[in-house]
This record gives sequence, structure tokens and C-alpha cells, in this order.
Amino acid sequence: MRTGASLLGLAKAVEKLAAHPACALDRTELAYQLPVLLAQIHRLQSTALKWLDEADAMGAYAVTGYPDSPTWLGHRSTCDYGLSTHLTWLAERLPHHPEVSEAVDACRFGIDHAGLLIRFLDDHAEDLADHPRRTALLAELLADAEHPDTAVLSESLLHCAQSLTPPAAAPAALTVAA
Repeated sequence: MRTGASLLGLAKAVEKLAAHPACALDRTELAYQLPVLLAQIHRLQSTALKWLDEADAMGAYAVTGYPDSPTWLGHRSTCDYGLSTHLTWLAERLPHHPEVSEAVDACRFGIDHAGLLIRFLDDHAEDLADHPRRTALLAELLADAEHPDTAVLSESLLHCAQSLTPPAAAPAALTVAA
């Protein structure tokens, strides 16, 4: 797992977002969310190790055609019931956008950001529903993190934020220079 790279990406995203003129949250408010994400990254690492042990014990990677358990773990979102349950939960928590349901159906959400989002949305579901701008900021934050499928996820969250805002008062899409 690339925890260091992910955290560096998140830290850079916080700095960029806090400096953005359209950002409603300051650096402290954005950084306040990082411990939640960090805790989930550590929990995800433990879960990944447990999954690897289970894969070795069951020979799951051999049955599914992968050469070893790390490779199997990297593709587990296509065959793991627990993760697909979490992804379904995620799709139900967010408004029903085609981008979200299509990504879930195609198993394009990776293990890394699915776990992060499940915890984050669980802790902040009401905040996100009440504050569309926070959802847009989360989309931008995740887009800068170094996870494999965040472009799909970021786009879905941005659509989610826009749909929660009345059309007349819709905020302009936040773009952060790379």
C-alpha cells in the first residue's frame, strides 16, 4: 500500500484547496478531515493483510487464476462479496447518479478509495447532504490523491454536489491547478 504517497497527495490537495478563492473552508477545516482518512488507511492496511492470509489459506488466488495473493488482492473488488456490499452501500448513500451506479456495476472502484469513502461518508453523511460545497471539495481532494480510480469517483462526487444545490445557486465547479 502506498500510504506515504497517498498522504502526501492529500496534504498537497489541502494546501491547494485552502488557497483556492472559491474554497469555503480554510486549511484547518480541511486538515481536520485528514485524521479520519489516516485512520481508515491504517485500518485498510490491516484488512489487506488479513485478506492476504485468508487468500493463502484458501488458495483463493489460484482458484481465480491469479499468480499470487498480492495480485489477487489488487483485483479483489471483482470477486469480494464484502467489498461489493460496501460499494452498494456507497451507491445508496449518494444520490443515484449514472456515474456512481455504472462505476459500482463495473467494479471500477478500487479497494483503496472505497474503504476511505465508506468511513468518511459514514462519519459525515449529514454534513455532505447539508453542504454541497463540501462534497465538491471532497471530490477535488480525492482527485489529487494517488489512488487508481479517483477520476471516476471525483466526477461522481462533483455531480452529487451539483445535484444537491438548487440550479440558480449552483457553485461554479472548483478547479485546482495541478
